[in-house]
Amino acid sequence: MLKRLSLWLVLVFAALQFCGCTMVAAYVAEHAKEKRDVDFSYSEAIDVVKAGLKPAGVQFIRAHIVKDYAMVKGKYIPDGRTVRIVVTRVSETQSNIAVRVGTSEAGKENAQKIMAAILEYADLVKGRSSERGAGQADAAVSADAGG
Repeated sequence: MLKRLSLWLVLVFAALQFCGCTMVAAYVAEHAKEKRDVDFSYSEAIDVVKAGLKPAGVQFIRAHIVKDYAMVKGKYIPDGRTVRIVVTRVSETQSNIAVRVGTSEAGKENAQKIMAAILEYADLVKGRSSERGAGQADAAVSADAGG
């Protein structure tokens, strides 16, 4: 009986230790990501991420895209670490982009650089579309004034 009890105590202690390690690993993994909400639809956000990889210094490896979730995997060219970019749908006009480089918190700085490059590309795209829209509105106003 004492053997059985001591075995159960050891197993419970080991399980608690494992859960603690898992919680620490999950905490580190969560804080090693760079996450942002963007004002793009889900499909536009995926396009922005794909197009922003090259300026960010990421070599595309593969993508897994489903209805409300996409994972893009690549290789960070400067140091060869694996990059995972996850795009999720928040609403019809908003998405969330999360970037992770490597498997430790040391990749946080690189993740921030990649996110900045993607967002810079997104600003370019957004600027072009708003300029195009403003140009069309200006043309319509001048046509009305001239006509």
